[in-house]
Amino acid sequence: MVRLTRLPKVAVLFIAIALVLTGPAGCASSVKTKVNFLRDWEAAKGLAASDNKPIMINFYTDT
Repeated sequence: MVRLTRLPKVAVLFIAIALVLTGPAGCASSVKTKVNFLRDWEAAKGLAASDNKPIMINFYTDT
């Protein structure tokens, strides 16, 4: 096992820079999306039928 103190300072610097630069790469998205929820069942059913898409229903209750 290689100790951290034996690594050259340049290698440690490159590893640190690589971690800093690649860390946030997976967190950001260039695609901006917004979901428009419909609360009227008939309107949602008609829109889904016209677009030939399924409907996702969210059942939420407070217990």
